[in-house]
Amino acid sequence: MITFKPFLEFYRPVRNSCTLQRYARNGHFYPPARKEGGIWRVREDAELVGDLTKPFIDKNDNPTLQRILNDGC
Repeated sequence: MITFKPFLEFYRPVRNSCTLQRYARNGHFYPPARKEGGIWRVREDAELVGDLTKPFIDKNDNPTLQRILNDGC
């Protein structure tokens, strides 16, 4: 696990560590970033993938499907 400063050296589209912190909070890394002692860390092979962790839930969906998407069970 590395901090964002070394990650910025080889990932050029993002120029600011504050942006990476926002991405980490919102779950945009795979594998997910972790906060250790107040410092965000990512694996060396982490990728920015966007927000893939939250599915779209339509209010007209089956209640069982809504429960599964909301709770995971």
